[in-house]
Amino acid sequence: MSGSEDALDYYRDQLRVLVWSGFFNEDDLELYCGDLTYDKDSATHVDVLREYGNALMAKKRVAEAGWPARTDWDKLDEVFAALETCDILSLHNVGYTTSDAHDDAWQTIREASDREYRGFVYYHGQDVERAVDAMPLFLGYDSIAEGEKAKRELGEEIVAAVREGGFAVDWSGDPETRMSIVDLVWKKRAEWSDQGSESETTEASDAKASGFFRRLFGR
Repeated sequence: MSGSEDALDYYRDQLRVLVWSGFFNEDDLELYCGDLTYDKDSATHVDVLREYGNALMAKKRVAEAGWPARTDWDKLDEVFAALETCDILSLHNVGYTTSDAHDDAWQTIREASDREYRGFVYYHGQDVERAVDAMPLFLGYDSIAEGEKAKRELGEEIVAAVREGGFAVDWSGDPETRMSIVDLVWKKRAEWSDQGSESETTEASDAKASGFFRRLFGR
């Protein structure tokens, strides 16, 4: 297989994960293809990849129509919303790595002058990639209060909330290890461009872009 074919396969798989993550829509595809024109390994494949991406999104739209009204991702979103009411910052698809996620979480907490957060929970872009491929979804967390005891207690609170939401959780109890949801079936509906409000600003649209997409292309 040639280097060009290898590159095409790589970007096709990348698009597959992005589309099925649910954090990627038609506008993101155009940004994605635009960025690929600056890469010599991908520039010659842009038209093929755009066509492939559109086909994937059409297939996902059909799949979404057959999903239950409330998917596992919706249930997780409800868990995160409940944790927010308990002053635990809860972040979907934040950054691409653990380091990215922690940096973004701490920045959000520092800038949240109207909230007194006790800690945070998150999953990042690599976690999404694994979940799309039917692997457990890992959750990271940390407490505002310092010390092993505070972090363990926050972890226990998060585990209890996730289990209350109907999921099975694997966690050793070690505050320095992440927990994983072992039975979540990743089905997140995308926010398709033709479903959005015409008054939505570019800034708000950019904020929806996946952590993976933003980190990968520096947006």
